[in-house]
Amino acid sequence: MTVPSATYRLQFREHLDFETAARLMPYLARLGVSHVYASPLQTARRGSTHGYDGIDFEAMDPALGVFEGFRAMAAAMQASGLRLLLDVVPNHMGVTPENPWWRDVLEWGADSAYARHFDIDWSAPRLSLPILGDTYARTLAKGDLKVGFDATGGTFTVAYYD
Repeated sequence: MTVPSATYRLQFREHLDFETAARLMPYLARLGVSHVYASPLQTARRGSTHGYDGIDFEAMDPALGVFEGFRAMAAAMQASGLRLLLDVVPNHMGVTPENPWWRDVLEWGADSAYARHFDIDWSAPRLSLPILGDTYARTLAKGDLKVGFDATGGTFTVAYYD
């Protein structure tokens, strides 16, 4: 195991992709950096500015470049003597319809294939989500909750704003 002597954090998203990061590696090595500390690289929701709202933990975000771009960055790091530290924050999962794990848990509850990935008290009488701007009754009365149907997935949805 190599102990970091100096880290440099890279925030991957709209202004920094794998190709751009690869070009930075010789400069970071000249600064004395031993390890690059990278923000999450997994697929985040559309428009994410930080990557901490992941929706697919099995794939790198295409907004950062294709896998070949990651390989090129890794080669540039290796050529510069740098190592990579990844910021993996599973509790910063995107709670959005784009996240298939979240949708599955909301639909199937404890029987979801992804139920164990969430810290949910399944003994509680219902799942409460602290996202409403008012009580459930008032939010419902104001019509802020919209029922929809996703024809491609064949599922009903309930939307609160976006």
